[in-house]
Amino acid sequence: MKTGDIVTRNSYNNDITFVVENIYGDHVLLSGLDYRLTADAIISDLQIIGAISINKHSNPTSSDKSQDNMVSASNRGIINDFLRWHNDRNKTISEDIIPDSMDQFKSNCLVKVLHIDANEEYLKECLMLYKNLNVQVVGISIKEERQPMSILGLLTKYRPNILVITGHDSICKDKSRVRDINGYLNSKYFVESVKIARSYNRNYDELVIIAGGCNSCYEALMEAGANFASSPNRVLIAITEPVIIACKLATTSIQKIVSMDHIAPEIASGLEGFGGLETKGQCRMIKPAL
Repeated sequence: MKTGDIVTRNSYNNDITFVVENIYGDHVLLSGLDYRLTADAIISDLQIIGAISINKHSNPTSSDKSQDNMVSASNRGIINDFLRWHNDRNKTISEDIIPDSMDQFKSNCLVKVLHIDANEEYLKECLMLYKNLNVQVVGISIKEERQPMSILGLLTKYRPNILVITGHDSICKDKSRVRDINGYLNSKYFVESVKIARSYNRNYDELVIIAGGCNSCYEALMEAGANFASSPNRVLIAITEPVIIACKLATTSIQKIVSMDHIAPEIASGLEGFGGLETKGQCRMIKPAL
């Protein structure tokens, strides 16, 4: 067993694929490959199914690159599904909202997203989706516990319209603690970051906040000031689901309201994975174009 091994857990019927982040004696820290989930496990409970290079300073072999392509396939599938939805959606938008050229529409969307992600590899997947949709984004990788102390400076520096705060999370097995913020691995850090961001700008339509990871404490995040948060039913969310929500807001006219009725059909976890409040779209047109 080594860092970078791709594993599943026998005690959970090998249902989720993880990568080994760290090893502590006979215990390991795991991160989901397709979900924003973190977990610990005993080495004897793990089944190795492959390996990837997660050292950003290393030079992957050709087999490593092939494995990278394999484990990222589901994420690319999510991206491709969203791109198809995005193209279909914009065919039906009225002509007084969107010009004939989609390129002109995208270039005139004066929207900036600040995406803070605890996982560098997840962030790369997310930035690919923003790029494909021509949504302006600043992506920064910061571990969950350091996000609250960084958020105010980043907001002041970049002044985004949309803020995404995400990473790994998990809930303890004791379901009686479902409303106890200390029963979650990282929800308390997301909540603190949201509170700071909402104090920075109290207008829910001027600063849109999307926050949480797998199993996160939805109620606490919403009470802290998020527009959209995971996870109402404490389910797993896919890596790019927060991005899909951000991009939907970034490409919707400020004249329109975005709600979970619009968002839920476009994300894998639906209303079980994300909830939120009605929020204005963030796209503002310039006429004539610059």
